[in-house]
Amino acid sequence: MKKNIGNKTPSLLLLIVLVGFPQISETIFSPSLPSIAEALETSMSDAQLTMSVYFIAFAFGVFFFGRLSDNLGRRKTILYGVFLYFVGNVLCFVANEMAVLLVARFIQAFGASVGSVVTQTILRESFSGVERHKLFAQISAALAFWPINRWHYRLLLWL
Repeated sequence: MKKNIGNKTPSLLLLIVLVGFPQISETIFSPSLPSIAEALETSMSDAQLTMSVYFIAFAFGVFFFGRLSDNLGRRKTILYGVFLYFVGNVLCFVANEMAVLLVARFIQAFGASVGSVVTQTILRESFSGVERHKLFAQISAALAFWPINRWHYRLLLWL
């Protein structure tokens, strides 16, 4: 049963993409860790630190954006988070030293977390019962196959 949210039904594709931000950032980044260590002339353990920073920032972002979306609204919060995610991605792309890459990964993860927390909130507010469970299952199924799809690599190359 659909709840009343101003007669707006969220796009399933948009919800999948928002929830997929963190997974995109992990599955594309992880295999490049040896190349990153070599390019930045640092150790592999320093390169792996970017993953730890990512997960810590993601945790902080979930808390932050969860609270912000309650106070500011879902749409504005998503826009701020996506903007931060974009800024983090650009900084990752131009990083030429380890410190910059660590800051970039923090910003990237912090912004990416908005997709997880706000999308789940939107689903809980917009749908109930069997319909909500079906949408969660569809999103989960799409994310399960996300790493093996090549279109998201092409999408990121296009960005």
